[in-house]
Amino acid sequence: MARKYTYMDGKYIGWGMTECEERVLIPYFHQIEGRIRPGSRWPEDFRSRFYQGGEGVSDRNLHFVNLERRRLRLDLFTVKETAGDDYAKNTDRSWKAKIRQEILDEYLSLDTAGQTKWVTDATDDMARLPPPLYPFVGHVEPTNGLSLVERDTRREAVRVATPPKPDFTRTIRLLALASRAETVDLILRALTPDEALLLAECGKLDNPDLIDRLVVRSLEHQSA
Repeated sequence: MARKYTYMDGKYIGWGMTECEERVLIPYFHQIEGRIRPGSRWPEDFRSRFYQGGEGVSDRNLHFVNLERRRLRLDLFTVKETAGDDYAKNTDRSWKAKIRQEILDEYLSLDTAGQTKWVTDATDDMARLPPPLYPFVGHVEPTNGLSLVERDTRREAVRVATPPKPDFTRTIRLLALASRAETVDLILRALTPDEALLLAECGKLDNPDLIDRLVVRSLEHQSA
C-alpha cells in the first residue's frame, strides 16, 4: 500500500509505499537524476533517506521529483492511499534500503524495452491496489468532541474563509509571448511578491532564469 503518515510532530507528510509503487518511483527518479538543475539539494536528501536510510518518502521530495519530470515533459508520479501489505508495513529500514538497491540494480540491468515493460507492469500493479480500510484523515484528525456533521461544518467554514489561489494562466501566456526583457519586467512588476513566489512554485514554468527572477521579485517586500 501507500500508507500516508505525518512526522516531525505532524509538520510533514510521508508515504510508506508497497513494492510495486517503489518499482515505479525508482525508475522515475533515475530517469531525471542526471538532468536535475544544478545546485538542487533535494536529490541528495532523497538518495540518502531512500537508498541508505530505508525511510519513507516525503511529500516534499515527491513534489520535487514531479517538478523536474514536469519540466522535462515526462509522466508524473502519482501516489494515493491504498490498503496495507507486508512490504509497506515492514519497519526494518536496513532491509528496505537493501531491497531498494536491488530493485535499482535489476532495473538498470535491463535494456530499453525491458525497462519500459518494467514500468508498465508496475504501474498496472499500482492501479490494482485496493483502497484503504482506514484513510489517513480518519486516523489523525482530532475530533475534539465534535460530531462528524460539526467537523464537516467547520471544514467548510475554513474552506470558504480561505482565499482561492490566484490563477496565473494569463500571466504565463504573457510571459510566453514576451520577447524583450523590458516587457518581462513589466509583467513581473504587476505581480505582488507573494504572487511571484506562488508562480515560481506552480511547476508550469520551465525557464530557470525566469524562475530565479520571480524568486527575486518575491524577496522585494523583505527589503522594502
